Amino acid sequence: MDILPILIVVSLIAFLLIIWVIFGVRWLERSNYDIYGKWILMKELLNKRYGLVSLLVWIVQKYKDDQGELLEGLIDTKEAAIGIKDLTEDKIRLELELSKLINNAIFLGMVVKDLINDGYFLEIKTDIDNLEEEIEKIENEYNVFVDRYNRDLKSFIYLPIKFIFRYREAINFDFES
Repeated sequence: MDILPILIVVSLIAFLLIIWVIFGVRWLERSNYDIYGKWILMKELLNKRYGLVSLLVWIVQKYKDDQGELLEGLIDTKEAAIGIKDLTEDKIRLELELSKLINNAIFLGMVVKDLINDGYFLEIKTDIDNLEEEIEKIENEYNVFVDRYNRDLKSFIYLPIKFIFRYREAINFDFES
């Protein structure tokens, strides 16, 4: 008879541990799902930006063909960024570099009289500006999810689950610095 209370306590502890693992894994999986959803939105916007880069190169080259280095840099960086499908440090570096090159090409267009008067250039510039705002919005939302997920992974409650199920911290996406 003395063993019954011990079995009840052990069973209760085991039950609570199982519930803790189930809820912990569910929460981390839900956080991963949120991050992945924002990453998919980010990829769609980046693909639109790649298309606009091609148009920007075409229109700048039409008026200012002596900017081969800038235009080749835009094309090469865009192609390299397209080649990296997952979010890695290299992807972030390439997107940051691409943003700088886009800004340089737009600045060039603003100082070249023929380009500043070209309707296509102005339309592309407006589309890129609008797209950059959308990207920044999604980037901020993505980073909020990543920060919450990474904070949870470091918390005492989720730390054992992190090591048992091999969860890794997510990378913040910031290419507008």
